[in-house]
Amino acid sequence: MRVKKKNGKFASKASAIFRFCNRTGLDEAAYYKWASECGDKASINAKDRKLCEKYGLESIAELVDYKPMYFDDDMTLSAEELSGFVLDNCQNPAEMAAAYLEVARQWKDYEDKNDFIEANLSKFPKASFERWSDKNLIGQVSGSWFDSKGIPLDVQAEAMTEAFYVEISIQDIVEHITTYKRGKYVNTQKTLVRMYWDKTEELCGFKVNEKYMEHLAGVLVVESENIDESPLRQAQGDMATVTEF
Repeated sequence: MRVKKKNGKFASKASAIFRFCNRTGLDEAAYYKWASECGDKASINAKDRKLCEKYGLESIAELVDYKPMYFDDDMTLSAEELSGFVLDNCQNPAEMAAAYLEVARQWKDYEDKNDFIEANLSKFPKASFERWSDKNLIGQVSGSWFDSKGIPLDVQAEAMTEAFYVEISIQDIVEHITTYKRGKYVNTQKTLVRMYWDKTEELCGFKVNEKYMEHLAGVLVVESENIDESPLRQAQGDMATVTEF
């Protein structure tokens, strides 16, 4: 059985891919999938060893009981306060990874009107701004937006509405350009996701990826009658009901 590598050349009989395919009867795609999974497992195991060494644990499973977060029964927190509490108080990397995955599920791909305006707004004539807004606001607009040959704001608002499937009015655009400098708008929800990611890396002490985040969070999945009563699960439940910050 001859085996081709990704570069199109035939693999030698001494190569790992040749031995795998001839031993298993599977194709090259199966080999690369298997090799990738082996690499992921080795990387996860190496990270687990570093984490155990850092926290003095015999195995990564012991993170289940390592400094868990507790929420007082009488604590009433807004979504923003809850995030602040988690970021300030969480000392368990597995809990932090689980919290990150929950926040990322809600907000990682979130895009609002300002994101869309920031990404799609083109230069426009100064006369167009003066027509659709208070002339006294013109000093709040970066001069780099103005171009006598640019696209009028009303035309851009109509085009953005059609593309975004949500109305983007001329006033939305005016508020955006008078509130944020060009290229400076920051989506607070995406920033929050980044903060959770950074805090998880801080607790781990090394760079992580999504697979390792999922692995760490999986440490907390313990078969127990009281699992739904754990402080972390309660906090995650609260996060899951959040719709805005």
